[in-house]
Amino acid sequence: MIDDETFTCAPDGGSLKRKLLGYAVPVLIALYAIIYGLIDGHIILPSKHASDEFTGFAARWLGLAYLAVASFMHFHYGWGLSEHLWPNSQRGKWISVAAFVPCFILALVFHFKSA
Repeated sequence: MIDDETFTCAPDGGSLKRKLLGYAVPVLIALYAIIYGLIDGHIILPSKHASDEFTGFAARWLGLAYLAVASFMHFHYGWGLSEHLWPNSQRGKWISVAAFVPCFILALVFHFKSA
């Protein structure tokens, strides 16, 4: 669970963690979101017991939510592990969360509305 202390504090780690979780993983998530969610209109939301396939508007909103997750990871690990960029990472993380919440809610609304 994310609490205020872990959300606003810089993560622990070095350059490998910064490169992997701050740049490589967010790029992969962003590519998946753009190719499958925004362009193709078919994206999967994995869950604990099953996976749901989102299509149409729901897929596009979920793709935007995935982009918000990718940007959060980039700001938290990519910028958060940099001494020079860390102060700016806080604003990026809050904007990412502010974008994720409505996009994810709209994805769920459109998904269950079409079901």
